[in-house]
Order: sequence, then C-alpha cells, then structure tokens
Amino acid sequence: MAPSIVALLLVRLPWNVVAIAPRFSWDTVPAFFHSCNLTGPWSSEALDIIQKFPMVTVEKGQGYNDTSDKGMAEEKILAQLAAVKKRDPTIATIFYMNAVLDWYFYNMHTEYLKHPDWWLRNSSTDEPVLVPGASNFNPPPEGMLVFDHSKPEVRDFWISVCLDGTKAGLVDGCFSDSSQVGSHGTNKSLDESDSEAFELGKIETMAELTRHFGGKPGKPWKGSTGVLIGKKDNQEGINAFQIEQFHADKKDLKALMRGVEQGYLVQAHAGAAYKCGCPCMTDTLAAFLIGAGEYSYYGTGGWIAESLVDVELQWCRDYFERPLGAPLALAVKQDGVWRRSFASGTNVSFDETSNKGIIEWSTPVPAPPPVPPSACTDAREGVSIHSKDITPDGGLKAKNAATCCELCYNTIGCSSYVWYTDGSKACHFHTGEAEFESRHNRISGVVQRSASIIV
Repeated sequence: MAPSIVALLLVRLPWNVVAIAPRFSWDTVPAFFHSCNLTGPWSSEALDIIQKFPMVTVEKGQGYNDTSDKGMAEEKILAQLAAVKKRDPTIATIFYMNAVLDWYFYNMHTEYLKHPDWWLRNSSTDEPVLVPGASNFNPPPEGMLVFDHSKPEVRDFWISVCLDGTKAGLVDGCFSDSSQVGSHGTNKSLDESDSEAFELGKIETMAELTRHFGGKPGKPWKGSTGVLIGKKDNQEGINAFQIEQFHADKKDLKALMRGVEQGYLVQAHAGAAYKCGCPCMTDTLAAFLIGAGEYSYYGTGGWIAESLVDVELQWCRDYFERPLGAPLALAVKQDGVWRRSFASGTNVSFDETSNKGIIEWSTPVPAPPPVPPSACTDAREGVSIHSKDITPDGGLKAKNAATCCELCYNTIGCSSYVWYTDGSKACHFHTGEAEFESRHNRISGVVQRSASIIV
C-alpha cells in the first residue's frame, strides 16, 4: 500500500526520482495503453495483452466500483501499475492525476480539505471555486475544489503525490490531465491578475515535474528518465503531451507534426478507433504514421476498459505485430495527399481532404495462433444471433461453420459467429452476449475460449 498522504512532503525538498524512459522502436508500430477497470484489478488474461505495450497509463477510475477494496484511488492505481511492472519491469508506467480537479476518491482530497487556504477562490467573493467533473464518477452536484497552483505549498503537495510512487519503483511518470491553459473554465471566476498567477503556477508545477523526470521544459524529450505528460503541443512547462481523441484529420496531424518538430514525446490517442478492432484503426493509424517521429506512440480505446474484450480490441495484431522499420524520410504532400515509406517496404498515404488512409504493408498478416479443438464445439443449426454484428466491411466467407468459428476465435472482440447454409457461405462475427433467434439456413454458436487466451 502507498504511504499515507499525510506523510507526504508539504515543503520543497529534493526527491530521488527513480524512473525509466518508455521503450521506443520503429521495428513495429510504437503503441501505448491508457485506461482503467472500474470493477477492480484486470484479469491475468487482460494483463497478457496490456504487457505488450511499452507504456501503460492507469486512469483515475481504477477499481472505482470495487466495493471489496476500501483503498483510495492512489492505492488502487499503484496496485495495478505494480501488477504491470511484475509482468515486465521495462514497461514505463504512468500514474493519472488531474491538475485542476480535486477528485473526492483520492487520498489527496482528504488532505486538501484540511487546508482551506490552498483552495482556489473566486476573486470577487472569496468563495471556493467549484467545477464539475465527469459524470461517470458521481461528482458532487455543487462541483469540486480546485488546486490553486499559484501557491507554492499546493505545487509541492501536487508534485509529491506524483513522485511518491517513484520511490517504490512503481511509477515512471504522471499523466497531468487538465494541465493546459483555461481548462474547466476557471478563468470565469478569477480576475486577470489571479488568472495569470494560477496559470503560471500550473506551468511551474509541470516544469518542476518535467525536471524531476530528467527533462528540460520546452526542450526535446530525448534523454529524460521519466515522463510528465501534458495536454497540448503549445503548452508551456512540458516536453511530452497527449493528443486526446486523435482524429484522422488535418488538424490533429498538424498537432502531431508540431510535437515531433519540437522533439517532444507524443501520444496520439485515437479514442473510439478501437471499436471494431483493426479495421476501425486504419485511418487514424495512417495519419499517425505520416506524422510520427521518434518517441511518438499510437493508442486507442476508452478511458474505461472493464471487459476482456475492451482490452483485446486495443491491441491490433494485424497492425502492431507487422514489421515497420524506421521512416525513410519525412512525409511528402502532393495534391492534398501525404505519403511516407518505411524501411520494411511498408508505404502509407493519407488524404487530408477525405480523411482516409491507406497502409500497404510489406508483409502479410501475421499467422493466427492455432485454434484449440474445444473452441468450436458450440454449433446450433437453424439458429441465428441478433447481438452486435462486427463483421468487417465487405463481409467474409467460410467453407463451413467450423472455419467460420475459427476465424471468429482469431478476431479480437468476436465472441460468437453465424454461418449461412443458403449457399452464400457468408460468415458473420458478433460481440457481447449472444442473443439467439430461430432462423432457417443458419448455423451459429458461441466461441469457447480457454482460460489462457492468446491474442
């Protein structure tokens, strides 16, 4: 368990930060993972997948709905990061924090309540500034307190919580949500002088942490021994940031390119691009590969990944396990289409008008793992499935129901299948709990996955 928050440093003292830099290689697509499990620790099967990523961030909601664990957010996040480190100590682990919101389920909140003089206050009324947060976590209807970074004591307090996990070798960096200028509209409650002091204080907090992790604010990230992840490419005090909800469009591609030009570590988080697995990632991954530089990482997925399928969908074997190789040069644009080639022979193009990308891989799709005989024992004749269809665009065909089931088994997110006996040999994939219905010319079943799922 993490040390008591009460014992954390409240004055400026030197920290012996022990952290590692994220691994980076062009051998394959450089990827990262960022999520949490509301229901508690991830299963061994989920960790089998998560450990494939060289950089892992655990979000604030880790274990939020786990009533059997009375610990606060810090303990739950650190416990999950410890489980990741146990799998592979070379994975860079990132601790989630919010630079503005005093979330009530953190130990930080308990300590923060004891120091009313630390609270950000309205310039006119001197009342505490209260701001709303994500509804997933039932924030107080009146809003939450704000960390007033204009105060040195608050900066030291916030920094100490980030660095506390590094002492045990569990944390290699912190994700600083809301650290960009103007987040959560705090300026609406402050006059010009107080707003400037607050924002400058945030910058100083981020800058000091960047220095603690061996970096120089505003300078290239290379050579750092850990990472403080900010939110914007033009944000001061940082040398790393995440493009949240990275879209396959000109705006986000330019943000990525600006970060690379500055030598920053950049996470391109493509959000819902994971919904149907690899096919949904193509456009955002193509845009990423056009703009990526050294220490650029691609990720997808929701901030919450409760089920094994939620985790499985974030690792695309078809894309992440193919040879890539270093880029041969910067991308070149002609007639609105960007093009770039990589050492493996892979060629990428991205049309910034249609926002569509094409990845011409130099090697075929990696061979799927063998399907165990027990996986396809469920075959129901005259039955179809009504639950969510995730069949790739263009459809699939299989020579028989068993082959259709095997294709489903080796498709991330596919939990059941339907094979058409009407002569079309169509094969459909479904996810989620199967909803069966009677239907002629169909054979369907639920894929039986073993305890140790290989993806």
